[in-house]
Amino acid sequence: MNAVQQSLQSFTRVAPFGMGFWDPVSRCLVGDGLEVGLRPQWKGKTPPAWANETHYPAESNPKGIYVAHRLPGLAEFARGAGTEEFWKSQPPRLAFVVTVQDRANRFQPFRLSLKLPQSGLAVYGCDTPEAALPGSSYVPLFSSPTRNAPEGMARLRVELRYGTKERPAAWACVRASHAGKLVASGYADGQGRASLIFPYPVAPTPAVPLATLPPLQERAWPLQISVFSNHTLAKLATAPELCEVFKQPRATLSADGTPPALAAMAASLEYGRDLVLRTSGTSHVLIKPV
Repeated sequence: MNAVQQSLQSFTRVAPFGMGFWDPVSRCLVGDGLEVGLRPQWKGKTPPAWANETHYPAESNPKGIYVAHRLPGLAEFARGAGTEEFWKSQPPRLAFVVTVQDRANRFQPFRLSLKLPQSGLAVYGCDTPEAALPGSSYVPLFSSPTRNAPEGMARLRVELRYGTKERPAAWACVRASHAGKLVASGYADGQGRASLIFPYPVAPTPAVPLATLPPLQERAWPLQISVFSNHTLAKLATAPELCEVFKQPRATLSADGTPPALAAMAASLEYGRDLVLRTSGTSHVLIKPV
C-alpha cells in the first residue's frame, strides 16, 4: 500500500483598515446598520491608473469591528504575513476618506480622513469632547435628532438658526454642562436640528437627609448650553469631517430675540421631560457664529 503524503499550505489575510464605533448612549459597539465606505484621497494629485471615486465598503466582523481587506493600492499588502516585523515595514502611506452613515437614522453621518495601512484599530487623528472609552480608539457616534431616548435617560432638543435671516446652522456643535462638567455633546444635522441623549447628572452628596429630598420625578438640574459654529461648515451639503465639527469656534446665543450675545444659555432639565431649547417667541434658538 502506497502512502500518500499531502503538503498543506497556509496563508494569511491582513486587513489594512479596521474601526470600531461606540454608542455612548447604549454603551456598546455598533456592529450593525452602519454603511462604512472608504475612497482614496487625492489632494492636488493625479490619481494612478488603478484609482477611481468608488467607495470601497467595510464590513462588520463577528466582534463588531468594521474591516476592509480589498482597498486600491493595498492589494499586495493584504496578502502579507501580519507579523510585528511585517507591520514595521508597512507604515501608513495612502490617504483615504472614511464615510459613515446609519441606515436606521440613529446616528449623525460624518467623514474621517486617515492614512492606511494601520495595525490594529485605525487612528483618526483628532479628539472629540466625548471620549468613546478611556484609553480606546473606538470612534464615538452622536445621536440624530430623530432618535428616541431610552427609558431613564435625558434628552435635549434644539433647532439652531443664524440671526435674523434664520438660516439653518447646519452641523453646529452643541455641548451641555452641569456644575461645570460636560455631560453631553453632539452636533446638528443639515437642517440645524440637534439632539443630545445622556444620563441624568449625578447629584452631589446632599447635606440633608435623603428622606427630605424630593422624589426623582420632581427633581431638576441646571444646565449651561454652549454652541460652536462657523459659516464654512454650515454650507456643506454633505456629511462633515468629524474633526472639523469639534474645532468650530464658540457662537453667541439669543435667549429673548435680541441680537445674540450670550456665551451660553441657562436651562433647567426636569426628570422625564425632554428639554427643548428656544429663543423667546420662536421655535428655535438664534445664534451668531464667528
